[in-house]
Amino acid sequence: MLWFLIKMKAIKNSKIVIIDDVRDEVEKLLCALNKYGVSFNYYYEKADPKNLPDKPLKNVRFLFLDFVLATDSQQDKTKISVVIGVLKKVISQNNGPYIILAWTKHDKPQDSLIPLFKEELMKDVSIPKPLSIIEMDKVGSMNNLNKIIKNIETKFESEPVIEVLLKWENNVQDAVTDVMNTLSEVLCPSSTTPLTFDEYSEQLNNYIEKHMGKFAQSLLGRKMVVDKTLLIASQYSLNTFLQDHIENHIGQDKTIFSKLTKRVFDQSSKNYTDIEKSTMNTSFSLITKNLSVGLYPGNIYKLTDIFKKVKCKKKSCYCNKINLKKKLILADICQNPNDLKLKKVDLRRVIPIMLDVTPVCDFANEKSHYCNLLSGVLWPIDLISLMKKSEYLYKPWPITYKGTSYLLTFNSNRLLTFHPNTVAIYKPVLRARKELLTDIHHWFSKQTSRPGKIEFN
Repeated sequence: MLWFLIKMKAIKNSKIVIIDDVRDEVEKLLCALNKYGVSFNYYYEKADPKNLPDKPLKNVRFLFLDFVLATDSQQDKTKISVVIGVLKKVISQNNGPYIILAWTKHDKPQDSLIPLFKEELMKDVSIPKPLSIIEMDKVGSMNNLNKIIKNIETKFESEPVIEVLLKWENNVQDAVTDVMNTLSEVLCPSSTTPLTFDEYSEQLNNYIEKHMGKFAQSLLGRKMVVDKTLLIASQYSLNTFLQDHIENHIGQDKTIFSKLTKRVFDQSSKNYTDIEKSTMNTSFSLITKNLSVGLYPGNIYKLTDIFKKVKCKKKSCYCNKINLKKKLILADICQNPNDLKLKKVDLRRVIPIMLDVTPVCDFANEKSHYCNLLSGVLWPIDLISLMKKSEYLYKPWPITYKGTSYLLTFNSNRLLTFHPNTVAIYKPVLRARKELLTDIHHWFSKQTSRPGKIEFN
């Protein structure tokens, strides 16, 4: 196995799991992995259910799976049923992509169990689906581990993009190691006087605490908050170093995937569907999970939430919720505001939103005493023909919100300023990632700095 791991660096740090009821039959594989420091988990020795993880595992990338777990004389359905049951306890639903290397052939000749396994696998939504299933001869493979290498290499040749994903994951792990090594060098105190080990240990701990505080300050600003956010911020600040190391590792892969480049280029030149566009934009440009109450640049709130606390009964008031909602949607964004059908039916499907465009630096250093919220909408993607095309509207971005595709857009003419206490009590429904927020800042700055029509004619 070592030879493969050295040759195929893409999986040198990949998590490996072996499931087999007879340890002796896979002992050579286990010894090879142990000998060369490749981490793995071995389960189900002697068909003992106690020899399974307390919680399903995440991030497994290669799974060596025996299809006959103490069920040699039983029917194929029973064999697969036992395998499915074990998989549920070993592989987490949130595992991510992985490959199954299946031991299906034993001493006695038998039909392949793969078709039945695939059928049952697709019926069970609680088990993540593998990228590939490679059928292998256990006895032959254990007598010659090179057969495992050849089978995986063949799979990579037919589906090479798998190797790219695994290589990227390993680059990230290597980059984390680099960052930790760099930190250990920086954080270790230097001393001109001899120290006992206990003195050195205490001094080292003090140095680490000091530097972690400085890391946090670089993100939180001068007035750090002494609570759980301090150590969270200190970890966030390490992301810059991590990204540099990741890019350094990825940059070394320029010549590795030359054969794959044309295939990827041909695939990427194909048009995306609206659903694909929405899904990709949401994944890469928006944060949708683990959002909490609190101010942060890039937070996207529902307009109706913000105006729960802002009370103004005057219909003519700019900050009247009903007035703003109608103007924002009908007057500013609708192609034809007088369309009765749009007013009665489609208007209800439009979701007015507000984006916090306060500069990150002002937020970190507490220079701003107000929240700057840019008004916009989530516009149903099937109504795109009813939307205006204007420079004061931020280009419509297809995104997904609660399973529905919308166009995310903002109006440069409607920037509202609120006291932080008004906004801080509400939970955002989305958050723009740094790149998207930067793009919106750039667009908004161009809109606010336009000289307009200055010529005489």
